[in-house]
Amino acid sequence: MVALLATVGIASVLLAPAPACNRPQTVAALRDGVLYFYAYNARAAVVAFRGAASFSPRCAAAYAGRAIAEGGNLNFPMTAASMKEGAKAAATAASLQGNATLEQRQLIAALVRRYAGTFPDRAAADRDYVAALRSMADRGIAREDAELLLCEALLERDGARLWSSAELAAEHAEVETRLRDVQALRPGDLMADHLYVHLHDLDPDRAAALPAADRLASADLDPEAEHLIHMSAHAYVRAGRYADALSASTQALRLSIGVVGGSEYLAHDFAVGEGAAFNGADAGAADRFIDEFCTDECTNARIAGAARFARWDQVLRLTAGREDAFALLFSSRALLGQGETARGLALFERLRLESPSLASHANLTTVAAAAARNDRQTLLRLAHELDASNDAGAGPEFLATFPDLELKAHAYAAAGALDEARAALRADLAAYPCNVRATVALAALTVENARPAHPAYCTPDLQYTDGRTPSIDDF
Repeated sequence: MVALLATVGIASVLLAPAPACNRPQTVAALRDGVLYFYAYNARAAVVAFRGAASFSPRCAAAYAGRAIAEGGNLNFPMTAASMKEGAKAAATAASLQGNATLEQRQLIAALVRRYAGTFPDRAAADRDYVAALRSMADRGIAREDAELLLCEALLERDGARLWSSAELAAEHAEVETRLRDVQALRPGDLMADHLYVHLHDLDPDRAAALPAADRLASADLDPEAEHLIHMSAHAYVRAGRYADALSASTQALRLSIGVVGGSEYLAHDFAVGEGAAFNGADAGAADRFIDEFCTDECTNARIAGAARFARWDQVLRLTAGREDAFALLFSSRALLGQGETARGLALFERLRLESPSLASHANLTTVAAAAARNDRQTLLRLAHELDASNDAGAGPEFLATFPDLELKAHAYAAAGALDEARAALRADLAAYPCNVRATVALAALTVENARPAHPAYCTPDLQYTDGRTPSIDDF
């Protein structure tokens, strides 16, 4: 096995020297194909492996690589069309296996098994593929590649169930063990680190994936591989390292601008970066992020950002003259935040009558309106609804901009139910470690303003960059 660019963690059995694949253009194209597959950019990987085959038509590795890339990934599963193309590539690789290394032949045989049968009835073929990869890894044949492809296949098949299902505990342990094995054998391997972050997306141990995230964030990569850098932000947000998450998101988005045909991850990259910006303490950084990367109509993003940092004057400037539900919601919230209770409630009541089905940010304003009325019954009902809805704490935390746990805490606190408010804030800090608003709000609701304990991997900044200390009223 050959690592052409060990400094960025690219190694694969597909890169092993073979006479039919030794043209410099072929080697470079194979390298690109492996990198882009590692980065879950199947479109670019297919183009690269197709290019390798055009340079060296009898290079079995080029067709094997294409068969791997056509097989989908955790983000974009295989389709009927890609299965058809993958089956053709696997068959071609098999016909050329006389030009392949011994390890490549074993991989080609596994790929042929993967593409047996039809798309609607491929479960048996998927099981055969997993079994073939496991056998290769256990026999030490292309061990690291087999382990990586096996882990990718298991993650693609079972995803979040690896954390939620006791029946899959053994499978979860296998993926963990095999990824660590690759990390030990090939330090800095991009695919191993990529999959390790995915594996720990839902891990209660928020620090487990941070070493892998640090390596991904520091990699010097092509634009088509920007997703690898982006993935570090997943781990950073879950560990409360919002500045690092924002930096990684910024780096990934800048690279994505250079992706030929546009990046499939652009919207997701922006959403994760926005979540990091909104959960950190730096309002200016949030503004700069939105200004640089919001390419369409960005006023709503700026309004949401201003509200997140309790900059009510800015919210009112940005919503002036608008009559749509989104603007009215945030105008009402801004007026309530400035203490203009009567105007804020009047606007809220108008919106509630005109738009019974409110936007996703409605809970924010609904809680604020009930607090302004001192309506304890409504506040408690809203808090219980947020609790029962299962929204609080559910889903990928790296996408949250206005977490329901904060709203629940605000509702309880405004209703005078301080024990419940403290419990909600502790849950918020468990889901979003170190976020500045929950940190300060919990201190404000705790005897003698005791600062809540945080994990060793994060140190929250207790002030906004404009010098104000946030409070529970900023929710």
